[in-house]
This record gives sequence, structure tokens and C-alpha cells, in this order.
Amino acid sequence: MKALFRFLFFVLLVLCLCIPLSAKENPDAKTVSEALQKACPTEFGYVDNSEYYMRTYFSDLADIDDFHIVTCADSTNFSEIGVFHMKDTAHLSQNQKLLKKYLAKIKSNFENGVVYNTKEYPKFENAKVFASGRYLVYAVLDRDGVTKVETALRGIAE
Repeated sequence: MKALFRFLFFVLLVLCLCIPLSAKENPDAKTVSEALQKACPTEFGYVDNSEYYMRTYFSDLADIDDFHIVTCADSTNFSEIGVFHMKDTAHLSQNQKLLKKYLAKIKSNFENGVVYNTKEYPKFENAKVFASGRYLVYAVLDRDGVTKVETALRGIAE
């Protein structure tokens, strides 16, 4: 009888341990975004601009089922992190191109004098798009921040 209870306890323990792991395999975009923000905090924190950015800049992205976009709470700091969860990877390449086009546009705006805070320029030069599984992420951060975001994403989404 003790062997049966031990066996049932072991099975129950394994099931309890596996359920949280399967739930973490595919965290929502906000959860991923929050982890990336922790990996690369700003002095002023981040604010959620998801809805505005999706309407204004990213309405052409295909097959996105979840997203979370944050910018630095200080308007003179141009830190941005965008996380997009795709329904599948069929439009991954197309969406990467659209995000790269967005990054090129904001860099061009800076170069053409639309943005005047010159100490922020390295962030535009270092901006990068990452893909991991069904996640597509862009980061407008300094070189160290981009590296931290890329490393954190690998730990979350793979």
C-alpha cells in the first residue's frame, strides 16, 4: 500500500511540476515585455504605448495575436521595446522587414532633425529586430541594452 501511495504521490508531483512549465512555454507578449524591461531598465521606467503604436506604426503586421510595446516614460529618452506574438511563423520574414523599415524611418527622422536629443542617436544606430519562435521583438536601446534584451529573449522564448 505504501508503494502505491508513493507512486501516486510521485505522479502527482510530476504533473504539478509540468503544468507550470507548459504554461510558461508560450507566455503572453506583456509577460515577455516585462521580462525584457527588467533586463534593461531605464532611469524613468517604461510606459505602455501598445494600442497607439499598433494603430499608428504597425497596422500592416500580419498574423499578430498579441503584442506589447513600451517606451521610456521620459519623452527625451528614446528607449523602446516592442514584443509581438505571431499566430504562426508564415509571415515572420514579412513582419521582420516591416519592423526594420520602422527602425530605419525613426533613425532617418533623427538624422533629418525631427529629434534633437543627440545623445540618444546611438540607440537608433543599435536598434535591432529579433525573432525567437513565434515572438518578434524590436529594441531601440544602447548597445548594452540591445544585447541584454536579446539574451533575455533567448532565455524566455526558446
